[in-house]
Amino acid sequence: MEWSGRTVHVKMCVSNSYEGFTLYINKFLKVCATLLGCIYIGSMVIQPLCIGGFDNLMKTWREWQTFNAGMIAIFAAIISAYIALHLDKSARQREAVKISESRQNERQKLRAEKQARDEQREREFIAARPFLPASLTLIHEYVELISKDLLRLYAVIKADDENDLRRYVADIKFKNMPSGYQGVFKECITLSTPDVSKHLAYILVHLQVFSSRVESLDPQHLDKRNLGEMLVDSIRFLFKIDSMFDFAREGLPIKDIHRTVDNYYSRINRLLDYQIRIERGENKQIDKFIDSAARRD
Repeated sequence: MEWSGRTVHVKMCVSNSYEGFTLYINKFLKVCATLLGCIYIGSMVIQPLCIGGFDNLMKTWREWQTFNAGMIAIFAAIISAYIALHLDKSARQREAVKISESRQNERQKLRAEKQARDEQREREFIAARPFLPASLTLIHEYVELISKDLLRLYAVIKADDENDLRRYVADIKFKNMPSGYQGVFKECITLSTPDVSKHLAYILVHLQVFSSRVESLDPQHLDKRNLGEMLVDSIRFLFKIDSMFDFAREGLPIKDIHRTVDNYYSRINRLLDYQIRIERGENKQIDKFIDSAARRD
């Protein structure tokens, strides 16, 4: 493509140079023909006619026959050159029209092919999208289960119960990541628009990060601050997944709804039907994480 572009550029430069040269020659021939014609008519027609009348004019022509023949040949050559340049210009114009039409046809063909590919991709995406809600539900259920265990674990840390601590960490790690969603996500990311692909890719990437953080939990070295951050992050992740369901089910535009601080506390407390509650102002670290998450939303 690069060499092809350079070739076209060189051809255009050569063509423009040739156009300028022929235009200059054309003007030069017109000027020469005009000057020579004026001088010839003045010296061979007007002057003899004015001095001695028609007889003098005929005498002058007889005496300057060779010169007249040469001038006629020169005029003929100029006219021939002018006609040749005109024909060449017409030929190049026709060629330019053909090239323009060819390029236009090529552009139309490319547009038609692109439109056909886009329509085919849209049809394939419409066929793949019905499987997306089930995949989103698998991920949502997994994240919600982990969120519930994180909330229990957070409460256990507050109560300082080591037996419950180890049990809850074991329960969290026992829950495996869902499977079977990867193919659906991959197909939808490939076939959807860039905006939809970005949201789907975010869910996949965040799921991997979230799962890795869960796997790294150690009952002997639990960090209360890290646990609180994971809990708030899991709620934010659930909000992100929720925002995809209307699109997955009905094809509606994806809306990143702003979640307030109260939305976060309400969602956390609903995890276990308000059996374990976290109220605003109870824990400065939780407050800080929720405030930060709400600002990012």
